[in-house]
Amino acid sequence: MQWRYGKKHSLAMSGLNRGDQQSPALSGEGKRWATGVSKLRGGRRLVLVLGYTCLVVLLSAFVFLHISQYVEMTEIQFRISKLKRDFTRIERDIQVLQFEFEKMASATTIEAEAVSRLGMVHPSEIMFVLWNEEGKPR
Repeated sequence: MQWRYGKKHSLAMSGLNRGDQQSPALSGEGKRWATGVSKLRGGRRLVLVLGYTCLVVLLSAFVFLHISQYVEMTEIQFRISKLKRDFTRIERDIQVLQFEFEKMASATTIEAEAVSRLGMVHPSEIMFVLWNEEGKPR
């Protein structure tokens, strides 16, 4: 590889293809780095870009899934606490209804209701009224 100066002091390279051109100022470590970069211009560079893109997409998906699971877990905890409150309220209502049922099912309550609301009387309090033939009580 030899560098030569052409017309108007432009730099041209002889003996190399157009895609393999290198700067004449590079030597040693810089030259190796420049050739590595030029090689990445082909398929390897595309593979790296696609690899990084896939990595970013996967990380974004994991972050999104983590956030959505956290939101769903929070909603479920809210529903659980609401159901616990409802369960406590229903248990309290059941206890009140059982107390009222036991009170209403007692014999004294049933008897008091029969006498006051239905007009029933005790068997010993029954009075018979006898009517004569004229339609008057005797």
